[in-house]
Amino acid sequence: MNAKILLLLVASLSTLLSAGNPESKEHGEMTTGGQSQMEPCTRAHAKAKTTVQSSEAKPYDQTAGPALMEIRLNETFIGDIDGESPVRALQVLRDDHSAS
Repeated sequence: MNAKILLLLVASLSTLLSAGNPESKEHGEMTTGGQSQMEPCTRAHAKAKTTVQSSEAKPYDQTAGPALMEIRLNETFIGDIDGESPVRALQVLRDDHSAS
């Protein structure tokens, strides 16, 4: 699959998923009797130290520029949250060697 199409697909899906349900309390807006009212959104914050235990990068799609790299990490968290997490991500590697 062309890298540009893949990136466009990922961006589109991300936008759709982040839009969420407009009636969700998470967005702080509720409708009552035809009127919209804003409710304060409360969030809890946890603090934890993240340590990367291992990382690996390998080519994912090199057919068109910019290249895509598959990044795999294993992380541990210590603090308000304790645990482990495997991470798999795609990284865009540009010709000027910058990445995101």
